[in-house]
Amino acid sequence: MNIKRILTVLILTFIIALPAISQEESKKYDNESDLTYVMATIYKVLETTDSYVVIYRKNGAAVGSVTIPKKWERYSSTEEVRKLQVRALPPRLDPYITVVTKNGEFYKVFLTLPVERSAKVWGRLKGKTDTDVDSIESIELAL
Repeated sequence: MNIKRILTVLILTFIIALPAISQEESKKYDNESDLTYVMATIYKVLETTDSYVVIYRKNGAAVGSVTIPKKWERYSSTEEVRKLQVRALPPRLDPYITVVTKNGEFYKVFLTLPVERSAKVWGRLKGKTDTDVDSIESIELAL
């Protein structure tokens, strides 16, 4: 008789405590980041004197391009972070571009490419690009 009471009390205590325990666990995962990102495979990066023209893969067999000013690589007193970072490509990966947005607005772009400029993904265009690079404030990948 005592064993039945003890088991009943333990089961009731567990049932009452279960929602409180699961609520604490869910609080750990409620915080969401305000950063989101979009990635695409890079086919070619054409370097000019003032910018990079990145040709990337869109959904299916489509190809897109985006112009990124080189001045975004430098630190600026008006910006909290550099808008462009060129990173070394790890072995056995294809080159890729990552566009990061913060609260829905452009934040930063990463180009992950081979360090050697002789790699087939790198190309060179003479002169400047046709677009006004100084007026570019943000970029978007049209996937």
